Amino acid sequence: MTQEEIIDSENMLKYIEARNYLLETEELLYITDLKLHPQLDHICFNAFSSEYCMWDKRGTFFKFCVLNINEKRSDFPDKKRVLRK
Repeated sequence: MTQEEIIDSENMLKYIEARNYLLETEELLYITDLKLHPQLDHICFNAFSSEYCMWDKRGTFFKFCVLNINEKRSDFPDKKRVLRK
């Protein structure tokens, strides 16, 4: 899957899950691009928990965190970001 490829909500969930719900900045820009993902309806950022929440037009819910600009996923090989429920 290339970064310019349009993906449906089911594959978007798999994309986020495959990255342990920790996205790098470039991945955030890709996953929230409304031109590539017109099914997205709401995108919210919770500054208190540093979590992004998204919904598509069918009600599918997505939740993930974004690494700081100076962090890479390789810095956290066995660590999964704990998301608040």
